[in-house]
Amino acid sequence: MLVIFAEKRIKIGKSSSRFLRNQNKIPAIIYGKKIIPVYISINQNIFSKVENTLHFDKNNINLNIDNIINYVVKIKEVQRHPFKKKLLHIDFLLK
Repeated sequence: MLVIFAEKRIKIGKSSSRFLRNQNKIPAIIYGKKIIPVYISINQNIFSKVENTLHFDKNNINLNIDNIINYVVKIKEVQRHPFKKKLLHIDFLLK
């Protein structure tokens, strides 16, 4: 199972997402039926290494937030920049 380390983020919205992207981080969200949505950020370099693995979007991912909480998730949607290789946002669905 793939393991990704993330940080919980407090501020949400367009300006905070731009600020995260300038710091080479990807804004993301975890949602599901029985939880309140959790807003997180992931390091761009770490996620690009995971992205190069075979079928990373179909496998379950162990998402470790601040070394406290672990979620088993699947990638629901990945938003990319139209012509750059940069990721803009990731949606994770709780398993």
